[in-house]
Parts: sequence; structure tokens; C-alpha cells
Amino acid sequence: DLPDDVVERSEQSGNAQSRFTLMAPVAGVVAELGIREGAMVSPGMTLFRIVDLGSVWVIADVPEAMSSQVRVGSAAEVQVAGVSSPIAGKLSAILPDVDLVTRTVKGRIELRNPGLALKPGMFVRITLRPPNASQALLIPQEAVIVTGRRSVVIVVEESGTYRPVDVRLGRESGGEVEILSGLSEGQRVLSSGQFLLDSEASLKGVEA
Repeated sequence: DLPDDVVERSEQSGNAQSRFTLMAPVAGVVAELGIREGAMVSPGMTLFRIVDLGSVWVIADVPEAMSSQVRVGSAAEVQVAGVSSPIAGKLSAILPDVDLVTRTVKGRIELRNPGLALKPGMFVRITLRPPNASQALLIPQEAVIVTGRRSVVIVVEESGTYRPVDVRLGRESGGEVEILSGLSEGQRVLSSGQFLLDSEASLKGVEA
């Protein structure tokens, strides 16, 4: 695998070239150095591993419960610590297995990397948006009392009284949860102290 110009110079001069330059096929960063000065080089040996960081992969850990809501092509925003504005990208692949420890699905986002702001091993925060986004009714996640069999929200009536309401939950994002049924827009819900009210109501048998 000698370069063609080295072979040509040897043929023209009739002398073997003892020193010559090997040109890397890509520009980038030396990620692995497999050779030292004075070492023996054998055929097939990896001398350098060079990585082009002009474009990178970001691996997103998507919770198992939310994996059905993301699709290849979903818009993604990658927020990097120390970088003021998020970097826009798209979900290019979803790996077909679940991590047994973290219970997450791996999604791959391909990004251009101007200025090499993204570096291998960095942690980033990712926001994924489904291709067909729709309007949803959201309430603070802390307002929901999950009992195992039911999800209950304490509604504040106009008279100032409190009423427990069963709700059906949907997606979660950014400390908020989607309400599929049980509430309507404009209703007020209790987001602090609802567990105390729930405990007192259970003791007095109010809910029953």
C-alpha cells in the first residue's frame, strides 16, 4: 500500500525510498495512536485512527414508556452546557432494543458540528418533537396523585371547595403531563398540598 508517487520516484531513480509521507484520507482528530517511533510495522496494522468531528452522532436515551411516541424524522433540539442556543437536528435512527438497566431506547441524532462545540463523551439535553405534533391539555406533574390503580387530581371549585377527579394520563414532558380525559381547559387544579387533602379525605371516608 505504498503511495503511487513513492513507487514512481523509486522507478525513476532506481533507488528504494527509505522515507516517505503517508497522507491521511480524511482530516480530523487523532483518536488512537497505534505506533511509536522505532516500532515494527506489520501489514494490516492500524497506525492511527482519525475521527472527523465535523459531524457527530448524539445518542438519546428515550424512556421506554415514551418510545412509542417518537419516530424517525422527529425534530430534535440539542442543548449543550455553555452554548446559549440549542442545535437543531433530526432523529435518524431508533435502535430496536431496550437497555435492561436504564429501561431506555437508544435514538441516534446526526448533527453538523461547526466549531467542534460537540465533543465525544459530552452530556447534552435533548428535546424531541413528534413529526405530527398536536394540541394537548397539560397540568403540572406534581398535581397528580397516582395510587397504582387510579390517577387523581384535586380540582378547585369556584366556591373554594375541593373535589377529587379521576384522570387518564398521556405523555410527560418538562415537569408537565398530558390529560387525555377527566379535565377540561380552564379548570383549576391543586398542585401543592394535595397529598395532605387526600390523606385527610381518606381518613374521614370523604372520597367513599
